[in-house]
Amino acid sequence: MSVPTLSSELCTPKIKWCQRDLDLVTKILMKINRCNHKDPESMGNFIKSIAYNYAVQQEKLGYAPSMVGTGGWYVTFIQGESDEFDYLAEVTLMPYTVARHLKMLDH
Repeated sequence: MSVPTLSSELCTPKIKWCQRDLDLVTKILMKINRCNHKDPESMGNFIKSIAYNYAVQQEKLGYAPSMVGTGGWYVTFIQGESDEFDYLAEVTLMPYTVARHLKMLDH
């Protein structure tokens, strides 16, 4: 019985980020809960890092990444139909985060 192996290409997914979504999410999260981040850019890099590591782990297991999140946000991976990237990554706020943000706007 042969054991399937993964090429190194499978473990380095190319991700195209919806930057506008990421910028909006980090801007709102910085108002609600900074989680020790000094600026939206560091929070965005944190989100990208967690999502990228998840995508790598899923590919190592032979799966396509689908969704990962924590701390009020999640990233959804959409299979790419381009030679330029493997996945399109959309960053979204979780509903309870949106509710908290809207409550803050009312005050």
